[in-house]
Amino acid sequence: MEGQLIVERVKINKPNNAAPAKVDTEGNKRQITRLEVMFSKEQIRELKLGKQHEVNIRVYGNNKLSADQMKSLRKALESGVDARAFADPRFTSESMQAYSVNAKYGVDISSFINPEYNPAQIYELSTAWLEGIDISKMADPKMSAEDMSKLRIELEMQLFGDNVVDVVDIIN
Repeated sequence: MEGQLIVERVKINKPNNAAPAKVDTEGNKRQITRLEVMFSKEQIRELKLGKQHEVNIRVYGNNKLSADQMKSLRKALESGVDARAFADPRFTSESMQAYSVNAKYGVDISSFINPEYNPAQIYELSTAWLEGIDISKMADPKMSAEDMSKLRIELEMQLFGDNVVDVVDIIN
């Protein structure tokens, strides 16, 4: 007796098949820390936005990509573009956007995908592609966009030269 109350103690044996969950809090902490070590806060934000918008974050879940590159790829995926062809850290985010816009509007970017092209060159090549010009004659990353433009116009004149004259004659 302790004071006025009677205290009873009953020993209960633990059953052999009881298996409570063993939470490895240290291991979980390391995993969370590892994610934060692998990706910056901005990169994690882009991954979370991709999950929210239900795109395949595996396409851009590369810690070598900058947050801007991840954003460009996420937006491409959100607009229905298969961004795997330019989901590489060697492409600038601006080039990724240029490829994305062109792919979205039906340009076959596979014929001139190259991380050495800048956005202006990409637009020149896509314009030539849309006009039916053989882009192999101007697809050189060392050629400036301005030179590509001049060559594209020359190739257009060769391609449509006779037809342009006929249209001008008809108008006059």
